[in-house]
Amino acid sequence: MDALSLQLPNAVYRTDPMGESIIVLPATCPRGEHSFQQVGCQTRTAGDDLLRVTCGACGDEWTLRLTHGMPKRAELDDEPYPPAS
Repeated sequence: MDALSLQLPNAVYRTDPMGESIIVLPATCPRGEHSFQQVGCQTRTAGDDLLRVTCGACGDEWTLRLTHGMPKRAELDDEPYPPAS
């Protein structure tokens, strides 16, 4: 793992009542201007340990470190990811 990926935020995970892992993704772009529920987003992995979440409106992206791999399910929630200042 390089120095840059150590500075990136870790992806947040939760476990559902059935014991399955769910990755929690940001619900808005890094600037906090666009809701992914309204404008959409694209996700793609970069190597084995990074996930890029790109805003469908402005193209800004979150880059998150995957600490537990990529689960089959995802949900949106801004609470773990404050907007960039």
